[in-house]
Amino acid sequence: MEKLLSGRKETIIESELAQVKTLASRLAKTTSRHHYIPQYYIKGFSGSDNLLSVYDKKRDVIKRERTGSNGIFYEKDANTVEIDDIKISILEDHFFSKIDHQISTNLRELRDQPVHSALTLTNQTMVNAFIIDLFWRIPITASAFDDMYERSTITFHDKDGKAFTDPIKEQELKKDPVHKKMEKSKMAITSMNDILAKRIPGRVFAKLWEFEHKLFVVGDYPMLFKEVPGNLTDLVTLDFFIPISSERMFSSQHTEGLNFTVNEAYLFNALIIDQSMNFISSGNRDVLEKSINYYRELKRKGLLVPLKKMLFDRTSQ
Repeated sequence: MEKLLSGRKETIIESELAQVKTLASRLAKTTSRHHYIPQYYIKGFSGSDNLLSVYDKKRDVIKRERTGSNGIFYEKDANTVEIDDIKISILEDHFFSKIDHQISTNLRELRDQPVHSALTLTNQTMVNAFIIDLFWRIPITASAFDDMYERSTITFHDKDGKAFTDPIKEQELKKDPVHKKMEKSKMAITSMNDILAKRIPGRVFAKLWEFEHKLFVVGDYPMLFKEVPGNLTDLVTLDFFIPISSERMFSSQHTEGLNFTVNEAYLFNALIIDQSMNFISSGNRDVLEKSINYYRELKRKGLLVPLKKMLFDRTSQ
């Protein structure tokens, strides 16, 4: 399985898919709640009771019951594949869990280190990896993958290794849900490896901002870009903000920004609510309520777009 998800650019072909199907009889599904926002990240926004208040944006209501990190930002069996009537969650339990372990180690360091200590290149690189990982997992990008998947060309190889295409065979393979889910996993790791390996002109200023109280919310689109990313490279070159926890914000900009104050924190929260599709949560219900009310006010006044521009354009020069 690791070979199949190792980041090779070649499309998964029938012989490799058959290998996975052979494993199915020896594997049992172990999880069903597959989190598109990793639990290790969600836990950084929990309250002192290790729970969160959840705003259901579509219903426009804060749920009465608080929940733990396991109870939000997941899709049931999103990464489960069914092979010969056997359900397995190998992508979730072996692929995404491995990525989560690597990135969570760096995230813990960013949460624990002194806020004024210098950010290392590894810190910044792993945040970029986290951004790319989130991009391929969050609900809002599902349609983007579907479009790329349908437009992609599958190359097959004959017994002598000669490459060829077969439109009919291609369409049959694309209908296989196992193939589609594995392709999405491969696309995530391939794009992560490709982008992080390039020497792309990066940020000049990367910084952590810290607050005494739990101020930041987390939504199902948790990072805020200066502009809507138009391609994968934009994920690591555009200015962005992403909260590391409810008390800490990571900023990555081309110019040195002014202090990130409480006012900017609530503006950030309002913008996260605006761009998220389904759920926004916070360990502090009062902060969540204030952020929702502020979002409603800014939306009513038509100020979300200009204030977002202001948030990114503030500089110390």
